[in-house]
Amino acid sequence: MNSNQHYDRIASSSARHFLQDNGYLVEKTTGPETIFHLIAWKGNVEIRFIRIRRSRKPGIIQFAEDIHRLSELVKVRSVPGTVEFWFLSNRQWKRYQILPGGAILKDIG
Repeated sequence: MNSNQHYDRIASSSARHFLQDNGYLVEKTTGPETIFHLIAWKGNVEIRFIRIRRSRKPGIIQFAEDIHRLSELVKVRSVPGTVEFWFLSNRQWKRYQILPGGAILKDIG
């Protein structure tokens, strides 16, 4: 395993634990073509589809292709829940909700 894969696994694990600590059941998805890295749900009311990225560079502009791809899924309503993009930079999470036209910052922490 190279160091990038190691840090990707740490980011995914951190996100999964955060969700579990907040009462969610969480499934991790894997594979080179996966769209979402985590799917989390609380009861039958709330479902979250989450793509996770990390970088030393601040800002999500470097992930414009990911945001566009997710935004298209929201636009055609092909995902039965909230679509989110979580970005880890300098040990700080920025959590975005994906909308039909892009992403909006929902939480930092």
